[in-house]
Amino acid sequence: MAEAKKAVVDMFGVNAKNNPDYSRIISAHEVSRLAGLIDPAKVVIGGKSDPEARYLDPTIPVSHLVGRQDHGRRNLRSNPAHHLVPVVG
Repeated sequence: MAEAKKAVVDMFGVNAKNNPDYSRIISAHEVSRLAGLIDPAKVVIGGKSDPEARYLDPTIPVSHLVGRQDHGRRNLRSNPAHHLVPVVG
């Protein structure tokens, strides 16, 4: 998990919102909708949003905390939230 956090910071900087290369969501409404799908208790990094700026943090929820049928997991697949799947062994 530490490596995933480091990768996000390496890619987008400490504050992705100030990174001109980090794209924005198409509308404030969509930011609010996506942010509503994120359960903060299941987030490794990110999860913050600013609908007026059309911004959603690069977000990594942990899949074993999310579950296979989680509504948020299904709807965040093509958005700036990427799931971590722990592997043992």
